[in-house]
This record gives sequence, C-alpha cells and structure tokens, in this order.
Amino acid sequence: MYLTNFHFYNPKKYLYNKTVKGLQGYGIGYRFSFNGKEKDNETYGEGNANDFGARIYDSRLGRWISVDPLQAKYVDWSTYNFSMNSPISLMDPDGKRVYFAAGAGDDQSGWNYTTRFSAIMNAKGIDFRPIHATHGSLGDIYFTVSKSNFSKERSARENGSLEIQFTRVSDKMIAKAVADIKADLAKNPLKEGEELNLAGYSYGSVLMSHVTLKLSDEGIKVSNLVLVGSPISSESELFKSLSKVTNVTREDIPGDKLSNPKQGTLLIDGARQNSDPEKIGEGPHYDLARRDNPKTKNVDEGKVANQKIGKLANKMAKKGIK
Repeated sequence: MYLTNFHFYNPKKYLYNKTVKGLQGYGIGYRFSFNGKEKDNETYGEGNANDFGARIYDSRLGRWISVDPLQAKYVDWSTYNFSMNSPISLMDPDGKRVYFAAGAGDDQSGWNYTTRFSAIMNAKGIDFRPIHATHGSLGDIYFTVSKSNFSKERSARENGSLEIQFTRVSDKMIAKAVADIKADLAKNPLKEGEELNLAGYSYGSVLMSHVTLKLSDEGIKVSNLVLVGSPISSESELFKSLSKVTNVTREDIPGDKLSNPKQGTLLIDGARQNSDPEKIGEGPHYDLARRDNPKTKNVDEGKVANQKIGKLANKMAKKGIK
C-alpha cells in the first residue's frame, strides 16, 4: 500500500517530496490519517480514502462511498453522512456499549434527543442502546420524587392503596428495563473486554440506578453508571448504595437545581425552576435535550445541546467507559 500526501523535508535542498513511493524501504512515512484511520489509496484514489473497517471514507467530501451498515439506527440522517455531518468535532471509531434511559415521558414530546444522544455517542465510539420503560410523564415524575433518595421501599405500602398500586407499576418499569437489557445481552453478548454500562437522563438516571442495584442483586455487574442531570443527591442512601456496586459518574448540569439537589428541596426548588408554565422546556435541566426554538433567531438551541452531548461523550471516553 502506497502512502501519499506525505511531505518529506530535505534540509540540504529545501525540497518537499509529496510522495513516499520509493521511501517505504527506509521506514519513512505515516500511514494513518483522518480520525487516526489507515489510508487506502490503492482502493479509491490518492490521498482521499480512509479505511474505517465497515466502509471507506472520502475526506474531501466528508462522506462515505457506501451506505452505513447501521443506517437503521440513524433514521434522521443521510445514510452516507459521516459523524452527523460534523467531521471536525466528532469521531467514528468502533463502538462500545451503553444502555440509556431518557427523561420523564421517554422523549415523547418531539424533541427527539434520544436519537441525537444515540447518533453523537455512536460517532464518539460508544455503542448507545436506548431502553424504553415509562409510566408516562406524570408517572415518571412521581417515580423520580419517590425513588430518588432510597434504594429500597420504606413501608410505602402503609400509605394507602394508591401508593401500593404505583409501587407495583414502578416495580414493573424496573423489571421491564432489567428484562430488556438481559434480553439484548443474550442476543448480543458482550465481547471480550467490553463492559456493561448504564446511563440515564433525569428520570432515566433514577430508573437506571434501581436497575443497576437489581442487576447487582442478580450477580450481574454494571461497570459504570452515568447520571445526567440526575435528581439523586450525592448525600442520599441510594447514591451511597450505588457507589458500593458500580463506578458512578455524574454529569450535573450547571445552574440546574434538579441536578444533585440537597435532600428535601427537589420539589420546591428544582420543580419551580424548571416547570414555569410560561417557559416550558427553557430551564437549565433541559440543556442536553432541547431542540432548536424557531423563535430565537440568534442561537440554535439544538446545536448547543448536541455540543454538550458531545462533551459528555468525550468525558465518558476519557474515563475509560468502554
């Protein structure tokens, strides 16, 4: 395989040789290029092709020369695009696995942030798999309030039939998430060296925390748990229980009173800040989820949210989540 676009500097003649043909025998040249991938000039032109394993990438166009084998995961993007059309800021290495639960209502409001999380995380090398287990928006909010501090029930069944009924529904949501993860693991076993990782946003962080404890009780180790905008207090019994069984990473949102609140202030401060009926979805709690607001001409809120998701993915990769 010949390498091109390598500039060889001759200090005596001040000449640049733009090819390494004939120089390989001297060990001169570097065969890796864009995103650290190997050049493949014999297959597709000179100086433009990069071999990503599944297909060849043309760096001039920022496009693949074949359809993405995982196109079904990215229904909102062209089947020929590279890293969500952001080849400068995003990478597309081989993926590793993280199961993710979205916030209250399971992203059914039309913001489509689960798909954006998935696309960005996958582009960053994380095999991102959404888990869907919801009581509906109001049920998820009640679940978050009632289960964000304690790992086990505290005589909830003494508080009347309504709470008994809700507890049963909550148990079903936890059981559903556990069953879906175990079913996917059975169908797609972890490869050698691959870890089981969970992540959740807001309500999803509370759900995945209880899923982590449930899996641990069954002898299934969760290597990493990522809590995004999580209303679980670091002072809580739940957080302390999690810290004993897994590596917990927090992505608390700056200025968000629902992120790592002091115990007892969740409803009073966090809800007031993020539930203003005249500013629905504008609170800081939604910073990694919101879509573009057409009323604001000077900023693309969706793009800003995507950038924050990208920074989270970088942080996860840096911590060795694989």
